[in-house]
Amino acid sequence: MGILQKIKRKIFQINFERKEVQIDKKIGGLALNKRLETKHQSEGAKDTQSTDYRLLGPIFEKVVLTSKDKFVDVGCGQGRVLSYLLTEKDFKGELVGIELSTEVAVFTKKRFDGYSQVEIINKNAVESIPADGSVFYLFNPFDGTVLKAFLDSFEKTVKNQAILIYAVPVHHTEFDGREKFSLVETFAVKREFMEYDAQIAIYKFDPQL
Repeated sequence: MGILQKIKRKIFQINFERKEVQIDKKIGGLALNKRLETKHQSEGAKDTQSTDYRLLGPIFEKVVLTSKDKFVDVGCGQGRVLSYLLTEKDFKGELVGIELSTEVAVFTKKRFDGYSQVEIINKNAVESIPADGSVFYLFNPFDGTVLKAFLDSFEKTVKNQAILIYAVPVHHTEFDGREKFSLVETFAVKREFMEYDAQIAIYKFDPQL
């Protein structure tokens, strides 16, 4: 990359991060673009990292929510996706965030203080899947072993048809051979000045299959 391209990239990053901060601050008054190292790596958890806003627009153009939906962010971190749905999509349904880290969950609960439609669950996601959830979001929150356990639990717990959005689907092979899950679509989101596209996989779950 030449000097001019590096300058353009830096200017873009500064402007983009400023826009991210503006959106983040609509709830809680704080920016959420900081990566937090997990204390639960031995349990298969990944570091806490907020989803790039450039992914959220395309995702929720594909998956259109209604007020009847119950949206569940598995490994919600500091709650960027939940706040995006509130402030940018005016979502009126229930919002649930599941977060393993107590420290992060306490912060996130405080952010959403006063928002009655938001519930933050500070538990292991494998053991705390809402049976009535209709749309689930995973931003590569844990390793393949935990994802397998999560999907096993999901198949036993969720009672109705549901959509599962798997962003950056590193361990997508864990869905192979699961008759209750069908792949609806995969697509890539291009991001300026990024070396790779972000991959998104959308699955439909049918408990009757």
